Amino acid sequence: MRFYNIIIAALAACAMCPTTTFASTQGQLKFERSTTSKTAQVPQKDVNTEAYKQYGRAAEKGSTKAQYQLGLCYYKGRGVRQDYYEAAKWFRIAANQGHIKAQCNLGLCYKNGQGVTQNAYEAVKWYRKAAEKGDATAQFNLALCYYNGQGVTQSRDEAIKWFKLSAKQGNVQAKGNLNRMGITSW
Repeated sequence: MRFYNIIIAALAACAMCPTTTFASTQGQLKFERSTTSKTAQVPQKDVNTEAYKQYGRAAEKGSTKAQYQLGLCYYKGRGVRQDYYEAAKWFRIAANQGHIKAQCNLGLCYKNGQGVTQNAYEAVKWYRKAAEKGDATAQFNLALCYYNGQGVTQSRDEAIKWFKLSAKQGNVQAKGNLNRMGITSW
């Protein structure tokens, strides 16, 4: 029961924080932030620090959601000093247990050499795992790899396939890339 209370407390703490999502834009990380905040009474640093602590306790007990969130804390430097090595470590732990967003973000770490040695083949491996489970961002990133021939043999057909899957889920960047490639239906 205590384990679940830790998760609830961490989620509640993060509900007060702007949220961040990751995407790759032509090889660049893109961060989108929500501007909604439920309270202005708690200083942002204190909320982030408490969330980091709660995620750390839950992550050590095996929660893949907490492991992923702890990776995000390290990646963004929220509640803790930014540390790409620790971010990649926690993304890997969660990714190895099948956490889809952790798999996609671990792919980004490999693509950009953040906390790990840059390796396009490893990036593709992790993107593919998440993409095959339906993650639109991973599908988009995998499409970029095929389009640019990074970590895979360049293939316009494979790029189109993955862009289409991502576009069907509403990924605007995938739709834009398909349009630029002369493909208007997906």
